[in-house]
Amino acid sequence: MPVDTELIDLYDQQWQGVVAIARDLDEGAFAAATECPGWTVKDQLSHLIGIEALFAGEPLPEWDLPEYAHVRNDLGRMNEIAVDVRRARPPGDVIDELAELMPRRIASIRALDDAAWDAVQWTPAGEGDTSRLLNTRLYDWWAHEQDIRRAVDRPGHLAGPIVESVLGTIVGALGFVFGKKAGAAEGESLVIELDVDEARAHAVQVVDGRGRPIASPHEPTVRLSMDVEALTRLALGRWDTQRALEERRVTIDGDEDLAHRVLQGLNITP
Repeated sequence: MPVDTELIDLYDQQWQGVVAIARDLDEGAFAAATECPGWTVKDQLSHLIGIEALFAGEPLPEWDLPEYAHVRNDLGRMNEIAVDVRRARPPGDVIDELAELMPRRIASIRALDDAAWDAVQWTPAGEGDTSRLLNTRLYDWWAHEQDIRRAVDRPGHLAGPIVESVLGTIVGALGFVFGKKAGAAEGESLVIELDVDEARAHAVQVVDGRGRPIASPHEPTVRLSMDVEALTRLALGRWDTQRALEERRVTIDGDEDLAHRVLQGLNITP
């Protein structure tokens, strides 16, 4: 597969967007708590540095990490080291570090030839080529941008090519969510209607024991209506079913028990 320059361009745009938001914040905003347990706005930026530095080939810092209740596994510990090592640093220094790292990171990706682009490597979503890696990184960057935006009450960036990439990742997992995680029975179907620029629907049905994309059925077993923010916050594990329903961000039509199982299973982020 040839190098996907459009995907690289989106990746480049995404990190620059996050840095632009960060540079526009007042000093006190960096201490605002986000929906990631234990992390402030500044911690979100530190996390992004840590992940990108690892993919750039830099070693994880040697650090005596304290015990944190929100750190529950080895991946969480790795992420927390990158955050904790920068907790005493001024926000401006963290932003500058991110802004210095990412152009080098983008340049190294743009320098890949087709063979290097296709080479199998580790990604947060399992082994895959550079395209898979960048799609998962784009998903992660946008997720943390939204964490920052919500923490400082600056909503935005809920439409456009990057958001379409994020939605593609989520929609691509709906068959697994419905057939496996929610335990839907053979023949049962799900429609998720999104309130975007123009209302649209994504449908799956259990066929031969697996959830598969289908054309939208006239009378699905479950129909869930929500906006892009609600779907993505559920998929990212930032919201649970109760919160989404209490805030009236999701409307259920059809089998309510199955609908609740779908909503619980929408968290597809490790």
